[in-house]
Amino acid sequence: MSDDLQPVKEFLQRASYREARSLADLPSYLAPELEKEPLADIGAPYQVGCVVRGELLPLSRLLSGYIDDSAGEVLLHYESGGFAHTYSLRLYRRSGAGAELVSGSYVPSALASGADILGLVNSQLRD
Repeated sequence: MSDDLQPVKEFLQRASYREARSLADLPSYLAPELEKEPLADIGAPYQVGCVVRGELLPLSRLLSGYIDDSAGEVLLHYESGGFAHTYSLRLYRRSGAGAELVSGSYVPSALASGADILGLVNSQLRD
């Protein structure tokens, strides 16, 4: 796990975020970042494996998103298919008309809530 989880911890501890229930809920300033690595929406099909059969799908799928409008920050939790199925956290901060990546880390599994993510982050920062 990455050493840069402190900003994720601070984001979640502020507890001033709202949950995104779909990609449509994410702020428009995040769109340029999402174009670099397209995500399927929560529950939608995505490219689970390395072999492409039929329609080309996004390689990753959003599991959950958390938006702090006052801080201009968005935390995304997503999964990616392929040879090694992975789960990731990415924290973005609004920067001008777009967003910049503040923190990114792989996590061992899908996490069900912001509280679960905070619990994992706290355990990793103690190690």
